Amino acid sequence: MELFNPEQEGDDPWVHWRRATFEALYGSHDSYLNADGNLDGNRFDLSLLAIEFFKVIDGTKVMYDQLDRRSNVWDYLRSLDDLRVIVLRRNIVEAAVSFRIAMETNIWFVPNETSYIWYAGPASTPPSPALTYPLWYFDWFYNHYCSAEEYLVNLFPADAVMVVEYRDMISNWDQIISSAQMHIGVNPVKIPMMFDKRTHGRIEKLISNYREIRRYYATHPILASHFEEASESS
Repeated sequence: MELFNPEQEGDDPWVHWRRATFEALYGSHDSYLNADGNLDGNRFDLSLLAIEFFKVIDGTKVMYDQLDRRSNVWDYLRSLDDLRVIVLRRNIVEAAVSFRIAMETNIWFVPNETSYIWYAGPASTPPSPALTYPLWYFDWFYNHYCSAEEYLVNLFPADAVMVVEYRDMISNWDQIISSAQMHIGVNPVKIPMMFDKRTHGRIEKLISNYREIRRYYATHPILASHFEEASESS
């Protein structure tokens, strides 16, 4: 569950719980969002939402763009002595390409047919079309979705944080899940992978204007190495 996901509609029980909690905490409003489309931390004290949430649910997923760095939610989370943080880290270029392809095709995940937790019928490999990317795209993706990682991770004690690399999670699922369960303090239980990898193909083929993009980011202090890594591993 994403506690701070701005999406307010849907039939899932957690959506109804959160809507009812918003109304109980802040009263009824046409919208709880700010101009950027995120929950409005200026109008509403979102730490109250977090406090209520952790009374009934033990964990949440937080995307870096969902909360302002100045949000008092971070102060509340830092006050929890038993809080454990798991950071899922991925090559930024691969993540940006996968995100754009998912937006283009509206196919965001592929079910793992061997999973007994969730199975939606036979899964076919979704298309991974080659797309042309504007020069600004990867810089925007990094700044919007990834640049806050170091700042936010450093808010918490080092022994409370576990970093998981996406590639390791895909290739060593059982080992990573066991380590994550030990990190959060629960007895390891074998859990099958619910979803398969969404996007397939070499990064040079998925980006139609790859040479132009690669030249543009050749000296970027962050993204240059991510392009190099993505090219070597794809």
